[in-house]
Amino acid sequence: MNRKISFLVLLLFGSFTFSYSQNIFQDGFNDGDVSGWFAATDRSIFYERESKLIVEGPMQGPNNESVFIPQIGSVGDVEISLYDFKFLAQGIALFKASGNSYIATFIEGDSINVIFKNHDDPVEYHVFTKKLNIPAMQNISNWNFSIANEDTAYRVELTFADSINYSTPIINIDPIMSQGLSGIYIWGDQQYVEVDSAEIKYEPLGFPSNYKEDFNNNGKGWFVINDYTTVEFNGGELHLSLMNEDPENISTGTIWVVPPVNPFEDGYFESWATGEVRGFSGAARVNGNHYIVTMFIEDSVFIGYNDAFPEDHDAFILTGDSIKVKEQEYHKFKMEFVNTDTSIIVKSNLDSLTFLEAEIINPSSGLRRGLPIMVFEADTVDWRTDWVKFNFNPITNVENDGETIPGKFELFQNYPNPFNPSTVINYSLPQNAFVRLEVFDLLGNIVTTLVNEYQNAGLHQINFNASNLSSGIYFYNISVSLMNKNINQTKKMMLI
Repeated sequence: MNRKISFLVLLLFGSFTFSYSQNIFQDGFNDGDVSGWFAATDRSIFYERESKLIVEGPMQGPNNESVFIPQIGSVGDVEISLYDFKFLAQGIALFKASGNSYIATFIEGDSINVIFKNHDDPVEYHVFTKKLNIPAMQNISNWNFSIANEDTAYRVELTFADSINYSTPIINIDPIMSQGLSGIYIWGDQQYVEVDSAEIKYEPLGFPSNYKEDFNNNGKGWFVINDYTTVEFNGGELHLSLMNEDPENISTGTIWVVPPVNPFEDGYFESWATGEVRGFSGAARVNGNHYIVTMFIEDSVFIGYNDAFPEDHDAFILTGDSIKVKEQEYHKFKMEFVNTDTSIIVKSNLDSLTFLEAEIINPSSGLRRGLPIMVFEADTVDWRTDWVKFNFNPITNVENDGETIPGKFELFQNYPNPFNPSTVINYSLPQNAFVRLEVFDLLGNIVTTLVNEYQNAGLHQINFNASNLSSGIYFYNISVSLMNKNINQTKKMMLI
């Protein structure tokens, strides 16, 4: 079975067993638009093709990072698994981060490493290093990384292909690492990555749908991806500082600020901030290649969006009117999303006075949800955020292709039954999941595999043609990872 999973997820997997209630996030990259992820790159593009996630450059300029975070919110213990992946880049890492603290495994040059860093310590500690002998773009069978809190230490486990099986406790980890965001981080002037599928098992923490962050806890649960930027979580503010001191050699940095919340549909987020940005800044809701953004460029404010145009990450559309503002004339910003049957209404508000509104007609389902972020691309940033507030309706009733998602998993009896030579098998998924549907004979031999892929929530129908089989009794079995456990159901059918 061809399974390629590269940099996109932060799957922490290891040999330890989760003792808590766990959730499972899986993606077979079949929907074509990288939905379900916060995905950001400086110059590369990312897309799904032939059931693979693909990221490719080459990168140009000083900014050379790509980051992918599954939209599962802040997590506790986490298990990451990558299978049959290949990459070409200076380095690639799997990580869990909280504020300025992180634990990660990464490959750079000819070695694989495990590191950690605490927010109040400038030193990055290397826990494990081993030489590898892997040519660029060689298929790698597996890369597994797990982090589990054992009260007095964090248990880190790493397996890589058939050559590494490493486990160790790490003491003196920053307490804010009890929660954090996980993902894949890639860097280098040239990037090419292929991924077939990804699975993340994690301890869900979540946040209330009405949540305010005042940055008095060292950025616990937050993640800031940055180029050449000083990031400080202290004194009741988030301070981003990027100063270009050489006007003859201007270097533009990119900063993404990702909160520890779950994705949402209807709702808003707002912030209070002051400072200076020389370049581009914005607030956005992101879901893979889908995003809606309020952009601040010089003295103008726009609303725009990208609705996952295939293999074109920059197919950006401006919508609505723009407004003129002067720098530092506003402090409070609010961005609101309202879904209607045929559109998304986006409202941006500055200090409750300046108002900008746009309507996006016939959006895809992927554009109707996402993760809120802040983004900066500038050569000078001196930005202080005092607080950020989120108020949204949690996603409890997902829709897929216009059909309401069922509330439970169920495998239905095939129809017709008995049959000759074809029959239909139906099943329902209350959430996105990896599904395997197989047919067996009376001796337990697999006759055929009907489904072996990641599927969206909803009602699914499979046609089974048994014209090449002998009459008799057969069984069909479905295996799904749902509701914090693996579920199997089997039913009997008769071919006449």
